[in-house]
Amino acid sequence: MRHRPVDHTTLKNIASIINQAIAEEKYSLWFVDHAEDRMVDDGIDRIDIVEVLRDCIISSCRRARWGKWRYVAEGKTLDGLRLAVVVELGEADEEGFDLLVITVWIIE
Repeated sequence: MRHRPVDHTTLKNIASIINQAIAEEKYSLWFVDHAEDRMVDDGIDRIDIVEVLRDCIISSCRRARWGKWRYVAEGKTLDGLRLAVVVELGEADEEGFDLLVITVWIIE
């Protein structure tokens, strides 16, 4: 099953995990080509993405075809621009975990 309801508490917990990893600098940030293209088109840089993830909320999620969960993280840049960032979380280890940015868009 590709879509199943995820409760609000689970989304809050995922947001807390991402927020803490960013705050403690225990993450590696990776970008697929599509995300980088969207960032260039919209004038968004990596610092903007980190700032959004630092204090994000997770508004929704869905399972990709290959089984990984993708989370829509919403937040603001230092300039106050509201962004949505779709991320996949990698496996955690003592160094933190990988965050793969799939796409990004400006919330109007």
